[in-house]
Amino acid sequence: FVGSDMTEVERVEAGGDRECVALVRKRPGRVTTNEDSVLIAPLDDERIIIAVADGAGGLPEGAHAPALAGSRPARALLDVDALRCGAATTANVVYIERDKMWSYHIGDSMTLVVDGDGRCKFRTVPHSPVGQQVSSGALSDEQAIHHADLHLVSRLLGVGDAFLDESDPITLAVG
Repeated sequence: FVGSDMTEVERVEAGGDRECVALVRKRPGRVTTNEDSVLIAPLDDERIIIAVADGAGGLPEGAHAPALAGSRPARALLDVDALRCGAATTANVVYIERDKMWSYHIGDSMTLVVDGDGRCKFRTVPHSPVGQQVSSGALSDEQAIHHADLHLVSRLLGVGDAFLDESDPITLAVG
């Protein structure tokens, strides 16, 4: 789902008894093109890749960066030349095999794993000054969402030396 402005959640069979849901929408009140994309790629009944990209507005081809990263996440994440057009984007990719998940990310978007009761079990640290302050406990989530520097990002795919944070394997539970 690239640059969509979806009105309803899309459900995608993810192999076995799994299901993924996606909703890509621009922020309410925003008049520019949606620069977000999501890729849901079931590989078989036990493996899936999920990728989310959020283009950096104001940079050349900002609306196209998520499409490039989302349509070929492995290449984009391993080879920054995939975005040679001057575009930049955040990228969050998870690889799930059976009950294990690996997370890879760059930028200020977060990957979250929550349980059936909505409790956060895993959360990536955004590559941003505000994200670092939340991670250290200096800011709450509520303070962060309204922070004047929320738009500042420390690392983006397509800008400078792009390296990803990679998680250790995370064990997922049913539900």
